[in-house]
Amino acid sequence: LKGTLIDNFAPGNVTADIAGNLALVGTGWTVGYCDVTKVRTAIKKQCTVFEALEDIAKAYSAEITFDSKNKKVNIHVKLGADRGAYFAEQLNLKQLQIQGNTRSYCTRLYPIGKDGLTIDSVNAGVKYVSNYQYSTKVVSAYWIDNRYTSAADLMADAQERLDYLSKPLNAYSANIIDLA
Repeated sequence: LKGTLIDNFAPGNVTADIAGNLALVGTGWTVGYCDVTKVRTAIKKQCTVFEALEDIAKAYSAEITFDSKNKKVNIHVKLGADRGAYFAEQLNLKQLQIQGNTRSYCTRLYPIGKDGLTIDSVNAGVKYVSNYQYSTKVVSAYWIDNRYTSAADLMADAQERLDYLSKPLNAYSANIIDLA
């Protein structure tokens, strides 16, 4: 998939499985499992089939797995779940450092699509989406993505994006005793 080149990958406004199969034409691979039902647009110029599949994953907010034996590409909405991280001082933890990052944190997102498309037509006249899961403070940001031509699709993806952006990120550095 990394050895096959595509000059211009632009399948249009289609589902993820159709976009995946169009990217895989001539490779002997096909889309196997796909539970992504969204209709989006993935566009990539002068790339490999693998890079086109990465762009599909990004455009559809999906995760891709490869079944090399059966030459199948599987497209999933989400694999696994975030179970968090656990540290136990009593077991083997020597030192723990926590570093927070709120650089891209926001609670109100103003999405803008192609040709200035906004979501007010499908969001009761409101041009933004809000998520106050961590804080009630209003922190606004713009998100511009020219691939969107549908206000409903733009709003759905903006809500999904804001769900991630409305939580501050933490990085942990731990020194442990190797019990092995």
